[in-house]
Amino acid sequence: MTEKWTDKTGMKALRRYRFTLTLKIIRILLIILFTGVIYQMVLQISYSETDNQEKLQTYAQLSAEWTMPGVRVDRFGGTLGDISAFFTERTSIDLKKRVGSDDKRIGTREIVKPLVKSFTHLYDDITDPDVYADYQFYLPYDPRNERSLSASKEDGVWDTLETLHEGTVAEMAFSFDDYYRPEEIMEFLDDYDLTVSWLPLFMGELQNFESGSGGSEDTLSVDPWGLSSGQYFDEKWRNNATSFLSLENIDEVESQMIANMKLLYEEDDTLAEAMFQMPHFEERIEFLEEDGFKVYGAVVTGPTKELLTLQEEKIIRGEQLGYITYWNWSQTD
Repeated sequence: MTEKWTDKTGMKALRRYRFTLTLKIIRILLIILFTGVIYQMVLQISYSETDNQEKLQTYAQLSAEWTMPGVRVDRFGGTLGDISAFFTERTSIDLKKRVGSDDKRIGTREIVKPLVKSFTHLYDDITDPDVYADYQFYLPYDPRNERSLSASKEDGVWDTLETLHEGTVAEMAFSFDDYYRPEEIMEFLDDYDLTVSWLPLFMGELQNFESGSGGSEDTLSVDPWGLSSGQYFDEKWRNNATSFLSLENIDEVESQMIANMKLLYEEDDTLAEAMFQMPHFEERIEFLEEDGFKVYGAVVTGPTKELLTLQEEKIIRGEQLGYITYWNWSQTD
């Protein structure tokens, strides 16, 4: 016997339909979620089996150490990369600075590399801006016309160093009155009980290619790029050795910098220029190979009274005092 259709039976049928439809929707959503989780797991496992995460960290490390004056990357910090469902890679590195003989953590840099590598972005989280110290370095001559230039300096640097207690150490940056070969500067500073952290390089900016620049009528600075250390990577992009700046190994550090620049550019020129946020990567390599290394400043650290003795050196100008802390000096390295 067929049930007579009434408003009551219609409502019951409608509720059964809604319930069945809801179950189907939930089932479909769970299948999609499960499939997505499995897909992400397989993608992440496949990604971890490649060298891409170590490669991205290598690009990140060298970009930070070459373009952030005095900054080092903690090879044992940061996080290895991961990859999203849309093939966006992410990784992070820990940034630090040597002040005296101790390393101080200054923050992190996160790298986000989408499938289109030219849209790679860097996000800096500087947790200790006082230690970071955003230095400016001034060219001795205008590359466009060879006109002599001066350098802006921070007021009261020498007076501050003179009044500081001898049981303190600090970081200091300055420019030079001319271009010098790195070995000349390392020999010059070898007479002082100081550590040389970073040397700004002239790489043909405004002479062979356009570059971001600033200054006044008598001063000129360009986006910084400097010599910091020699980094050695194996075939899987893992860092296995570091040679810091010293008079004994300055030639080695120079050679390794050119080798690493070629490695990054030849491996992936698009990623290199996006990661460094500076075009004309190839022109910089060519300039270093043809004209050699020319430095026009330095970042150093050590006892404050030792820094004070640099006051008498005529080649130093545009001095800037960085972070000051209590005595931790043990040896120059």
